[in-house]
Amino acid sequence: MAVAWGHEGHIRDAFAGLICSGDGSHGDGVEIEYFCCEFEGFSKPIAVISGEEEFGAAHLQAAGDCVQGILLIDVNRGVDKVIRRQCVIFKHIGIGHTIAVVGGDGPLLSRVRFDEIANDLTDHAARVGLDRLDVMPIAAFKDAAPSEGGRAGPDVISAEKLFELVAKDQPQAEKGDFRLAVRSVFRGDEMVLEGVVLGGTGSMGDPVVALPSSEIADIEQIEIEGAVRERMQRGDRVSLALSQAVNISEGQVLSALSGRPEVADQISAHLIWSDGAPMLPGRPYLIELAGQKTVATITDLKYKLSFDNLQKIAGKRLHKGELALVNLSFVDELTFDAYERNAATGYFVLRDKISGASAGLGLIRFGLRRATNIHRQAIALDVAARAASKKQRPCCIWFTGLSGSGKSTIANAVEMRLHEMGRHTYLLDGDNVRHGLNRDLGFKDADRVENIRRIGEVAKLMVDAGLIVMTAFISPFRSERRMARDLFGEGEFIEVFVDTPLDICEARDPKGLYKKARAGEIANFTGIDSAYEPPEAADIVIDAGHVEVEKLVDNIIDELIRKGMLQA
Repeated sequence: MAVAWGHEGHIRDAFAGLICSGDGSHGDGVEIEYFCCEFEGFSKPIAVISGEEEFGAAHLQAAGDCVQGILLIDVNRGVDKVIRRQCVIFKHIGIGHTIAVVGGDGPLLSRVRFDEIANDLTDHAARVGLDRLDVMPIAAFKDAAPSEGGRAGPDVISAEKLFELVAKDQPQAEKGDFRLAVRSVFRGDEMVLEGVVLGGTGSMGDPVVALPSSEIADIEQIEIEGAVRERMQRGDRVSLALSQAVNISEGQVLSALSGRPEVADQISAHLIWSDGAPMLPGRPYLIELAGQKTVATITDLKYKLSFDNLQKIAGKRLHKGELALVNLSFVDELTFDAYERNAATGYFVLRDKISGASAGLGLIRFGLRRATNIHRQAIALDVAARAASKKQRPCCIWFTGLSGSGKSTIANAVEMRLHEMGRHTYLLDGDNVRHGLNRDLGFKDADRVENIRRIGEVAKLMVDAGLIVMTAFISPFRSERRMARDLFGEGEFIEVFVDTPLDICEARDPKGLYKKARAGEIANFTGIDSAYEPPEAADIVIDAGHVEVEKLVDNIIDELIRKGMLQA
């Protein structure tokens, strides 16, 4: 298959008309139109993608199996950022042959302008590393003769010429090893799996392995659309009967026994960011990879890549439309291939944990082997034993609110009350922690995310030790508070929103920080020039702007008793 992408407007309309003038037909689509092209008895689809800036999962799926890329270039715009960006994307998704179609809003082209565009594109393609490039005009030249020093102009591209160029690159024989994304599992007299073949081929009698469990069986029967088949290939929706039961479930992967994919909880990948909100390392996102789903965190942004010259650019965040090399860590191990080996098991989608909206698309380079050298050590004493010795139910009480809201004061008073009740506690305060554990962090969004990630992990260890731990941090972002909550078991995390209005916090200003922020002496100050996202469903909400501290402590203790965290 070939994929066509580039400028919108006249050139795209002319190209669509060119394809439709052939022996093919086109199917309607919102973002992608598919045209079936015929040349000398050979049929091949061309996927024409709409939009110049957007890059979503559907686009990557359409382009992933293509061997040709068609660049649509408006003669009036030339090799602009859209075309330069598309060349880089073609390189990363493995396009082997690029056909550039140049046109405008008139029936004739300037030879001089065409040569200029062709030279610019050839130079950029060489920098990017695109190996094969053909540049063709879609209209006749109006110049009577070639420009001085110009190239011998190619023939005007026609439907026949385009289809001939596309047909030159015959589809490769199915490569890669067998992969099945499991959609459902039935365990009766024999084990039956239903799913979609993501790569390679499989036949009856082939040995297969369930991942990540690594249990092995043979394929006893293949059924496609109700009929028994000897063989299956990529794209088939199949029902497989196995020779014996294996440990596999919906959302996991069945693989050929030889040439199996990688299984790891850390990877290196190229990431194309598509969300309007920037990507922040340390923030958790949902990841979807070959039918598998878990939580992923970008642990390191190695560098961003310039679409102009592939220069490596340092940075701590990724903005919409940017491409970067990153490391990711998963909560659960996932099964995958390098993208260049198998596109279907080598690309992933990141989604916002709260809204579920697509945030980025990734192309996997390899698994990070250091993950396989670390194993969890079994420990005899568990949290229940430690809690029983202290005669309490451990938990994390997470105080959040604006600076000056009273978080530290109230958390300190709650700890004193719990201590008087004979409870074993510890208080993690925002300012105190920044003197030690987090002294290397500032107050930019990325630093705030990492600050809360570290505190969440420390608080989790303290709860595992059987303590009632309190944290007093602004923790301005819902996503990071959700990340902290997800670290704990059911009922172990109590979010307390210290709901003090900004004007009262600013009037108190115990450290003089609001005054400095208003004067421009402090940047990224929450509530002034950095956002605070109030909790939408806090476990406890207290009005610290109008109620005395002792009364607030009473309210919190009463609520903890009501929730079963404390005995009356």
